[in-house]
Amino acid sequence: MIVSKLIGGLGNQMAQYAFGRYLSHVHNVPLKLDIGAFEQYKLHRYSLGHFNIQEEFATPQDIKNLISA
Repeated sequence: MIVSKLIGGLGNQMAQYAFGRYLSHVHNVPLKLDIGAFEQYKLHRYSLGHFNIQEEFATPQDIKNLISA
């Protein structure tokens, strides 16, 4: 599984998503999005929901499993 941690404005989010999507395609694993940083980051908010993307969000357990792996 690839988890892409998104932060920043729309352009940054698009780039982070695109790279995560590329890696998930190359390694043939699912992509999940970590948008937890937007709880503290008030300058921008998650904005990719307006686009036709494959959107699956990482759960806290997914992130914990990656950190402990």
